[in-house]
Amino acid sequence: MSNPHLDKFMASFPFVGLTFDDVSLVTQYADFLPHESDITSRFSRNVPLNIPFVSAAMDTVTQSRMAIALALMGGIGVVHKNQDADKQAEEVLRVKHYLNGLIADPVVFRKGMKVSDVLAIKAKSNYQFSGFPIVDERDRLVGILTARDVKFLTSHDVLVEEVMTTELVVGKLGTTTAEALDVMRRHRVGKLPIVDERGRLAGLYSFQDVKSITENSDQGFNRDAKHQLRVAAAVGVDDAERVDAVVRAEVDAVVVDTAHGHSKGVIEEVRRIKRLYGVDVVAGNVATGEAALALVKAGADAIKVGIGPGSICTTRVVAGVAAGADCVMMGSVLAGTDDSPGERILHQGRTYVTYRGMGSMDAMKAAAGARERYSQGHITDPDELVPQGIEGLVPYRGRVTDVLHQYVGGLRFALGYCGTRTVRELQERGQFVRVTSAGLQEAHPHGVKVIKDAPNYPTR
Repeated sequence: MSNPHLDKFMASFPFVGLTFDDVSLVTQYADFLPHESDITSRFSRNVPLNIPFVSAAMDTVTQSRMAIALALMGGIGVVHKNQDADKQAEEVLRVKHYLNGLIADPVVFRKGMKVSDVLAIKAKSNYQFSGFPIVDERDRLVGILTARDVKFLTSHDVLVEEVMTTELVVGKLGTTTAEALDVMRRHRVGKLPIVDERGRLAGLYSFQDVKSITENSDQGFNRDAKHQLRVAAAVGVDDAERVDAVVRAEVDAVVVDTAHGHSKGVIEEVRRIKRLYGVDVVAGNVATGEAALALVKAGADAIKVGIGPGSICTTRVVAGVAAGADCVMMGSVLAGTDDSPGERILHQGRTYVTYRGMGSMDAMKAAAGARERYSQGHITDPDELVPQGIEGLVPYRGRVTDVLHQYVGGLRFALGYCGTRTVRELQERGQFVRVTSAGLQEAHPHGVKVIKDAPNYPTR
């Protein structure tokens, strides 16, 4: 990728640190409409995106629910590391199991358990599906506990084998997705367990997932070769247990997430992960070309750029992509949505959601992941921590799909204004101009009292 105009523009500011509000893109002739543009891109070398948006690895932004929402829209979420490695791996698995072809390792329960225990585990683990295979002590399939089996019970204090469905339609090892759909349609069943020659459970097909995959009814989803939703996970330096846990959960990319990516520890961690695993590695954060080249040389499949960029808006997304970014990571703008883990509160008559930087005092006190990100993992006394982030509130924004719809639309319109049909074309032909402080003020609404925020333009 080469953009002579951008190279010349940046060369004219050799000792100036420009930010997004300092530049503007020049409009150019277009022979297409915005909705005809192509905004597909990449998260890393082997992980494509249908929309160039990524949710940040922050504990008030991305757990499985946010990652699922992003993947369903075509983006990807990075599950945060401010939690135990096993818990993070569980969050990754929830994403991978949300929409599947063959579930190779389905959630199962054993004979002898009570229905009440199964329901308690389902609630605690936040499983969004029903229909659980029941196996015996030799892992042989003996039944399925369906929602219908439980629905009409007057008491849950009964054993699963007393109420489960035992007359099962099963498939053999090697059953294809198309074959599974045909069997489930003929027998009108929602689940098709796959068993080996000894009757042991070897996998599970779900009708809705298989139907969607086979009929390609949701091409906008960001799915892997197994038709599972894609997801990434953040790890730290010297974090072998965490890396192993999320890779075993079939994570699509590992993000070595630190405040200062141009360091010996990060470079060595990238080399170690690439040597031991086949997974894509994203490394950062960096703010210089020298740092980016060092991480690429170490084997990184993508570089996370930006140190302390602050809040994001549509114009920043466009400028970032035009400057060369293949995708943009979003934090605060997604923290205010229904799919974030943040707490929703009412403040001065308006609904807000709690949000904190991973370098904030609360985040670093909560778990070691945040402390390690800011090179303070060795500190055990909270009074000795030096915060590098803030805690606050962000306005409640509703559904993440509605928020991202505005950003997707904004990017498409920007491509139209710049006369570039694709993200790559914008990067190769986009033209920047320097904006003065007067020009910036002129570009925003002035001389009028804004009485209602637009969904894609909150008042400053």
